Amino acid sequence: MKNLLNKTLKISLLAIILMNFNMIKHPIKMSSTDIEYIQFEKRIEMSCSFFADDFKKALKQEKIRDINIGKPTKEDLSALNKYMNTNMKITVDNKIFPLVIASTYFDASSNLFKINFEFEKVALKKGTSFTFENKILFNIFGYMQTNYVYISIPPFVMQEGFSFTLDNYSQTYNF
Repeated sequence: MKNLLNKTLKISLLAIILMNFNMIKHPIKMSSTDIEYIQFEKRIEMSCSFFADDFKKALKQEKIRDINIGKPTKEDLSALNKYMNTNMKITVDNKIFPLVIASTYFDASSNLFKINFEFEKVALKKGTSFTFENKILFNIFGYMQTNYVYISIPPFVMQEGFSFTLDNYSQTYNF
């Protein structure tokens, strides 16, 4: 978890630095997702970081209510959950695990919006099929958008990073 948090912090720091070069518009369209399986607790931890303005623009295009990402209400969280579950999926042995928002974080000065998710317990073992799909922000930015993913599922995937694009937004592991 420490390594994934360090990678998230580095990506977030990179986003902040890049934003300081051009405060009005940023040419880079990216998100960062960290997925970690806590083996002894049989639990998946996941967090996603976005440029806040890009994320709000996507929500607006999807005609989702105006959400206060700085202090989301229960209705805001419900709308966010719906959007995230439409565009992002974790599937284990053909069962889709719904994303449930555990917490959010917004930093206006760095244009950063982060969502942490919780999941029901799941045992990942030899023979298990695990798929992650991430179509976030492709609906609005198309080929300009890249979604970076860092995943750790011990003992099967110790640490792996990859990027999703409009043409390739899914990764499957067969343990």
